[in-house]
This record gives sequence, structure tokens and C-alpha cells, in this order.
Amino acid sequence: MLQHIRYEALLEQTRKELPYRGTHNRFPVGSRKQSNKYFLTEERLNGESIARVIYGERRQYTAISEELHDHLRGKINVNVVTRGSPQEPTYYRIDTVPNELGIVREDNTFEFTAHHLSQGENNILTKWSYGYFNTSARHGGVVHSGLKVFHPIWHGARFSMDNDSKSYKPYQVFGLAVKRKEAKDHFKSYEKFFIVAKTMALSMEWKDFEQTAVEVINQHVTGFDWHNARGYYDPEREEKFKSIALAIKDVAPLDAYILYVCADNYNVMARVTSVVAGGNYYTRQLSMQELYLSFHRRVTRDIYKAAPELFKDVEYDTGKKYPANNWGIKVIVDGQQVKQY
Repeated sequence: MLQHIRYEALLEQTRKELPYRGTHNRFPVGSRKQSNKYFLTEERLNGESIARVIYGERRQYTAISEELHDHLRGKINVNVVTRGSPQEPTYYRIDTVPNELGIVREDNTFEFTAHHLSQGENNILTKWSYGYFNTSARHGGVVHSGLKVFHPIWHGARFSMDNDSKSYKPYQVFGLAVKRKEAKDHFKSYEKFFIVAKTMALSMEWKDFEQTAVEVINQHVTGFDWHNARGYYDPEREEKFKSIALAIKDVAPLDAYILYVCADNYNVMARVTSVVAGGNYYTRQLSMQELYLSFHRRVTRDIYKAAPELFKDVEYDTGKKYPANNWGIKVIVDGQQVKQY
């Protein structure tokens, strides 16, 4: 892992290259022209020599008081910003700081200290390695895949640069697996809902769905404000529609289905809203089969997420590629769960 920036290689750079002008400990990792990729040599109090590997810069947000915000606003080389609602604003000072990726130590280990690892950082780390760094949501986050090795990457992770399979600290990887018998029993209460919703939904035309959706929302969502309804993410609307759908799924399965679709599919909600406004500019009709399949996937996922007792932990072999997991990956170090980048 990261064999191209081993401690000996960086030490050789300090012998071949002069530090950048105005500094005494800033050296290029590779080409001197690429000045955004550099390392800083540092002597610690215990006598250990380290190199901090830097890739460009990043913004650092620091929360400040309203008084300090008003004092700093307008000053040269000081950037402040206000976030949140006008009723509850939050004030921040924005500083530009080096984007540190990690620390190379004398024992040829690399410790990840980055604030974040995104596409740019992964690309650079890959170029310095014999493997690949990439972000995989179904593997928990950022992972490193090399020759016969596979590691999750988290803040504070420390790996040998001589031996890809060696971690400075042992760790465990667990994935969530569905308890099939318990899940089958749990879903029995939804069988009627799915069967009736599917039968009625697939027998409808898109134009009928639009008109029915308006009637369903007016009937079940008291005082719904069509004037301010929009076809984008609205967490309050989504939660309200889904809670009503759950309450009526056994007595009015079609109505529950329509509310679920309108809660999750913002494109559908935008079209339904335009019907009420009397100016439906959407000419393409949506596939009712695609709508139902999407609905079934989302509802199934929501049911599983609301019932953690339907899952069990499965431990994977450390250092080996573990299967992609839709339900979650946990990395345990020293008995505590750590968060992957």
C-alpha cells in the first residue's frame, strides 16, 4: 500500500531536492512543478521523524459567535458565512488549510489523517500505490484493493507500506445479513397490501393515476398546500405521506400505494402538482410497471430499516475482499466502531 511514498523514498527526495522557497521542510513528492503535492518533514519530541503528505488545500469551517462574525465581516483575507434559517442562524469562519492525507513514519507505515477522501484524493493515493482506492457505498465507504488484499479505510487507520496485508492495529469487519425466517414472518402482514396494490396499480393508465393521486392526497392529507407543493425533496412531506400510507395500507391499499409513490418519487409529485395547477407540461407518460417495481424496492428497504431485529452480524475475513452489502458494514477497532471515509 502506497509503496511509491515509502519513508526511504521521501528521505531521498530531501537529499535530491531543495525545499520550496520560503520554507525549510516542504519538499515535492514527485515533480517539483506539481507543487500541490508535497510533504512536510517533522521531528517529534520523542525523536521520531515523520513526513506529513499534503495534497492541495481544503476549506475548514469553524463555528463562531454572532458578535465575532459581525466583527470579522468585511475584513481583508477573512471569510465568514451564515448558515441555517433566519430564525436560527449559525455563523462560521472559513479558513484555507493544507489538505493533509496522512503521515509516513520511519517504520514505513502510513496513517490516514485526512479530513475526507473523495475522488481526487482517491486518484492520487491510487497513483502512489500498486492497488486502487475507491469509494464503495456497499462496502461501507472508501476501500483499498490490492493484489490479494482488500481493506476498509478509516481516519486513524495505519497500514504497512511494505506488506499490503499488514495493519498496524487488528480490526474486524462485520456485515448485516437478513434472518430469512424472521423476515418471512415479518412480511406476512404486508402480503395483502403488496398483492392488491400491484393488481390495481398495473391495471391503471398514467392519466388515471395522476387524477386519482390528487383525490387521494386531498382525502387523506388534511389541508395539503398544493400552492407551495414542489417536485423536490421534502422530508416533512415524505414522512407525513408514509405514515398515513402505513396506517391505511390494510383498508385502502391503492391509496397507500399512491401516497408512497408520491412521497418517494419527486418526478411523480411534480407531475401531480402540475395537474392541480392546470398546466401539465409533462407529455411523456410514466410506466406503471416501473413505478410499482420502484415502489416495491423502496418500501421493502424501509421495512427492513425499521426492523433491526431482522438482521444478524456476519464477520468477514480481515484483509480479504468481503461481499457488497446493501444493509451496512461495521469496522471495529479496539472494541469500538470506526467510521470509514
